[in-house]
Amino acid sequence: MSVDKSGPGLCLIAAKITEPHLLSARQLSKWYEECHIPRLMATGGFSSMLRGAAADLDNGAYPFVSIYAMPDISFANSQAFKLNIGPDHPVDHELYPLPDGAKISDVVEIDFRIYRRITDCHAGGRVSNEIKAFALVEGDARDSSRSEAVSKVEFEQGFVPFIKTIPSAVHWERYVLEMEWWSAGGCLYNRDALDFYGFAEEEPDYAGNFEKLMAHPGAPRLEDFNFEIKTYRTMYTQQADHVK
Repeated sequence: MSVDKSGPGLCLIAAKITEPHLLSARQLSKWYEECHIPRLMATGGFSSMLRGAAADLDNGAYPFVSIYAMPDISFANSQAFKLNIGPDHPVDHELYPLPDGAKISDVVEIDFRIYRRITDCHAGGRVSNEIKAFALVEGDARDSSRSEAVSKVEFEQGFVPFIKTIPSAVHWERYVLEMEWWSAGGCLYNRDALDFYGFAEEEPDYAGNFEKLMAHPGAPRLEDFNFEIKTYRTMYTQQADHVK
């Protein structure tokens, strides 16, 4: 697996506990915050990150999501990325031994994606500590010939003017998929485009805001797209001490 392009983007890692009798959601959070996240942030390839849980934990195929802002997605080709992105690491087993000698990968399914940003920078190249809740809208045009340039104009002219009217909105950008991998079964996202909206309040009116967004004169016609919206509450954030 490799990323052929460069530029700013996101690394999105989604997780689902498959053996809850061996690993609880609280234990998974502890492992993330004390092992996996510090290890990734120490590589210098990420400027910031946030971790969230699905608004409805019982209704999410992958209810836990971590988002890492990448100044350059080509970092995904580096040894530092490849050695640290996986769920199994010798130090983890020593700090957090699981019953029956199980590894994290034995009890958690992982889906990770690398996305490249195609719109203007509306968040300073980071995911803000202010984000209390966020929405991920994944989709694609039914017309496969639609270009990135068209998608960017559509977002900047049709979506951004409305998003800026929402007082709690602090992040709004569009990305395209560059690399994907999942450990088992299906995957979190099957489409090539991802919109990331972050809000500085815990329970924004997702449904109402999205209806208003799509009613904007510059918004695309819904019948021209396949899309799905997933909502999360923020559980943890971190800013990098240094970025390569």
